Amino acid sequence: MVEEACAATKLLMGENLHGLAMDTDTKSMRQPLGVCGCISPFNFPAMCSLWSLPLALVAGNTLVHKPSELDPSVILMIAELTKEAGIPDGCYNVFHGQHDCVNFICDNPDIRAISFVGGNQAVS
Repeated sequence: MVEEACAATKLLMGENLHGLAMDTDTKSMRQPLGVCGCISPFNFPAMCSLWSLPLALVAGNTLVHKPSELDPSVILMIAELTKEAGIPDGCYNVFHGQHDCVNFICDNPDIRAISFVGGNQAVS
């Protein structure tokens, strides 16, 4: 997944359309959203995290991650690996808690995108 995310940078460059209409060219640019959030479940903590983390970072965003309180250890290992890989402090942030932490991610206007994996019970 990490290798796929690194290859995605080629897709994030935007595109130029010349001659779209008479004397009209267009240019699209993709820009980072800023802060993204991730709420991951207990049953696939590493897999779900690796769906979100590499893509957020490659796209120029930071990630605030709230893992399941039932199994946070894998996420802490991933956080250590990001440090070893040279990811700057503040790019990947892990915090623990229950409903108040989920509400913080969902209600915070600075968090522009959220990755959530879970079922109906987790939402309510």
